[in-house]
Order: sequence, then C-alpha cells, then structure tokens
Amino acid sequence: MRKQLSLLLGGAAMAVAILVAGNTAALAATPAPTVKSGGIEVAFVQSGSSTYKDTTSGNTLTCTGGSALVNPAATITAFSQSGCTGPLGISAMLTADGLPWAMNATSVAGGVTKGTITGITVAVSGPLCMATLTGTVDISYTNSTSTAVISPDGNLLTVKSGASCLGIIVNGDVIDFNSTWVETSVIT
Repeated sequence: MRKQLSLLLGGAAMAVAILVAGNTAALAATPAPTVKSGGIEVAFVQSGSSTYKDTTSGNTLTCTGGSALVNPAATITAFSQSGCTGPLGISAMLTADGLPWAMNATSVAGGVTKGTITGITVAVSGPLCMATLTGTVDISYTNSTSTAVISPDGNLLTVKSGASCLGIIVNGDVIDFNSTWVETSVIT
C-alpha cells in the first residue's frame, strides 16, 4: 500500500509537470500573450482524479486535487498535489524538488502539442514510508480545450535508490500515471 501511495504521488507530480509542459507547448503554437515586466505564468488545476500505478506491485494511488504554474521559458515553476490516498485509505504527501522542470515539445499537429517534462524529482512521504521518484513524463495539450493530459505513453517515473517503505516501494520500481489538467488563468 505504501508503495502504491508513494508511486501515485510521484505520478501526480509528473502529471502536473506534464500538464504544465503541455500548456507551454500550446503557448508556443499560438500567439503569445503580452509579456509584462516580470513575465507571465500560466496556472493549471487538476480535473477529476489522478491515478498513479506501480507497474510492479499493481498498487494504485489516487489524488483528488492539484495545481501547477508554467512560465514562458517552458519550465514548471510550482507544483502541488493534494488529497492523495492509496490502499486501505493510507494518505501520502509529496514535495516537488529540483524546480523548475523543463518541458520539451516533440510535435504539433491538428491543435495538439505533444511532448515531455524532464528533470522531475518528487519526494514522497507517508506512514513508515519515504521515497524519491525521478524521471521524465509524456504530456499532450489540446489548444481548443486548454487541457493537458498525462498518460503512460512511454516515459515513466522510477523509484530512486534509498526508498524505505517496508518493502512496498522498492528501488527501481516504475510508476505510470493518468491525469487531466485544465488551464485556469494567465498570471502577469
């Protein structure tokens, strides 16, 4: 259960990062908003629940809320996830480390920008469990709906060495995630 919770939280962080990356790619594909002194940031909120699944144990973590900020330099500058619970209702917290995270557009077609978020590091903590998730995630952003979707299309998070979760989360475990994020505002 702890493994699932930790992995899911890491997935949530990745989802947020991907969401933000998707929006940045969309900004690059459309006319840019006016940049005032200090620049702009685009805010996103999670839509529905995010799920994070440990591909080894099959445990799943579900997070019900989240937010992120992306700037015009294609980086995620802030990330948070909330309401995360795993098996038996065990809760977990995550902390985004190493911000900003880089976003990279790989293709633009039909109003959809696809890409990755790289440099993700998320510290996961819960009852008797501490772990760090690192890696790259895939994201797609649809201009017409201002929506970013994170899905396990190939790039996943990995549990970094040093995990201590009573064997529930093990070094090297892989986490996949599914999440949807909606652009809420442009902050100048």
